[in-house]
Amino acid sequence: KPLMRQADYAGAAEQCISDIARILSGESFVPSKLPAFLTMAGIVLFIVCLKCHEKWQQRGYNECKRKLTLIEKQQSEAKANGFQQTSCAI
Repeated sequence: KPLMRQADYAGAAEQCISDIARILSGESFVPSKLPAFLTMAGIVLFIVCLKCHEKWQQRGYNECKRKLTLIEKQQSEAKANGFQQTSCAI
């Protein structure tokens, strides 16, 4: 169409014949869906990697928090066992 708009009729006829020859030789004018598929697969893979990383970080945080809570509990039990309460201060 651009050649027809520019009034280059000989060029348009040549392009038409060239396109027909390409189709008859087995070439397809339909764009491949592979680039779109690879792009979508890349995006999905990126999101999955982000979620796995977040889960891994949360697991590490939970493990550290569990250990810290255990240490604090042991320290408070040690302090509680160290005091001998004989009377009420109130």
